[in-house]
Amino acid sequence: ELCSSPWSQAKIAYNHATCVEYINVLHRTVLTRASAQIHIHALKCVKLLQECRRKMGEGCDDRLEPGNSFLFGCLELSMCVLLRRFPEISPTDHPRTPVSSYASTGEPIEQIKELIKLCVDVIVGLVSMPT
Repeated sequence: ELCSSPWSQAKIAYNHATCVEYINVLHRTVLTRASAQIHIHALKCVKLLQECRRKMGEGCDDRLEPGNSFLFGCLELSMCVLLRRFPEISPTDHPRTPVSSYASTGEPIEQIKELIKLCVDVIVGLVSMPT
């Protein structure tokens, strides 16, 4: 497990750039893969990163800077997953056609529910992290 040893927790939590890069890689994975199961695994990894940072007393950064912010990356990934499921929540005025919505792929509703729960958990986890 990612956070099973104090050594791995310290390496992950204290290296901000590594955490941000993990989030960016997970975001790219979510963008290029339509499977709800892959998205579930990506969100679980984000939760583990949050847990590591919390255990080591590291919080979220104050700034929302794309590519350099753990907070921004977590929000971006969560919103990407939610927009794939609910394209109608996009604030744009033009009609959105998702690359692949989960409904069209025949994903089990249990997976979709877990996916939405994980997205909410990630966002709530950001609020509860120290700054």
